[in-house]
Amino acid sequence: MEKRFGENFEDDVKINKLNLDDECEIQSEMYYYYARLLGEKKTERDQVRAKTELAIRLNPEKHIAVGAKLTEGYIEAIIKGDDALSALDQEVRLLEAAVDALEHRRSELKNLVDLFLSKYYSAPDATSDGSRDQRKKLNNR
Repeated sequence: MEKRFGENFEDDVKINKLNLDDECEIQSEMYYYYARLLGEKKTERDQVRAKTELAIRLNPEKHIAVGAKLTEGYIEAIIKGDDALSALDQEVRLLEAAVDALEHRRSELKNLVDLFLSKYYSAPDATSDGSRDQRKKLNNR
């Protein structure tokens, strides 16, 4: 099954209960895709942070207010106020949430497979009168 990831995360994490074989097959690919993106985005964010911090340290008069003292706290405040870095931090948080959601998806797939194997989704017996017999069967388990 050929599936493209990253176009719409909400579609990516949906589970088709009627096609668990394919859903389980693509889970690891999808997880790797988003985990790799997260790693790349964290690296990019760390590089931007390092360059910003270095620029502040090499040319502090350009970055600090007149009369202000260059301290670690002041440098950190300047870095946190950087728009590009804030945007990268937001992307990292979104990708962390995506990877976390994929962990939940994996767990849900396991639960659905367990339910399928226990014949939870099986059709009622042709000789039964439907839900009442099904309820008795479930209560007897």
